Amino acid sequence: MPLVSDQDKADLKRRFRKELKRDVTIKLFTTTPSPLTLPGRDCPTCPQTQGLLQDLAALSPKLRLETYDFFSPAAQGESRSVERIPAIVMDCDTGSRLKFYGLPAGYQIAALVQTLIAMSRGVSPLALPTRRELRKVNRPVHIQVFVTATSPACPSAAALAYAVALESGMITADVVEAREFPNLTRLHNVSSVPKTVINETLQLAGPPLEAQLLEKVMQVGYVRPQPAPKGA
Repeated sequence: MPLVSDQDKADLKRRFRKELKRDVTIKLFTTTPSPLTLPGRDCPTCPQTQGLLQDLAALSPKLRLETYDFFSPAAQGESRSVERIPAIVMDCDTGSRLKFYGLPAGYQIAALVQTLIAMSRGVSPLALPTRRELRKVNRPVHIQVFVTATSPACPSAAALAYAVALESGMITADVVEAREFPNLTRLHNVSSVPKTVINETLQLAGPPLEAQLLEKVMQVGYVRPQPAPKGA
């Protein structure tokens, strides 16, 4: 059964035609299918993820899909910031700061589509005061949002994290399919989704409000510049 129905494809094609402005590159880090199961290289959802992204990219000439074998020497330069597969990197002058780990099925397709459109349009869905605050971020911030395909509360949390990352080159946002990466899920004590983890320490349970996420990001990402000593 396809992850995106024919009707949804038709609707997305019309939406992309209307709303996409600049080209967006989608980079997929996966593994090459092999008749042998190599230890540490299994990726059950890699084929489905690639199929989904091929379907999305085929809906608009402004979406370009690049596929890399994560374990090949040729991909090493591209995959320095990618830690696991399947990994989707969305790039429109943002480098590799926006990533999705796992298969973005179910409700998560909506967050992916919303972010691709925001990147292409160069228009953030965040409120203007939030955008102004995020421009002050002067320390690295790593946001991780744990999600599942079946939770309707997750897309808003994922899209919000991506929107925040779009506002500052100091912010990286990773959305993680919790069921696909149980070790990472256990590490951060994820018992329900969505759950947002910031710089490995601060946590928000449930879908955060824009003001809540902003507060946590500024808490770790902004250090007020010290005034110069008198007479300096």
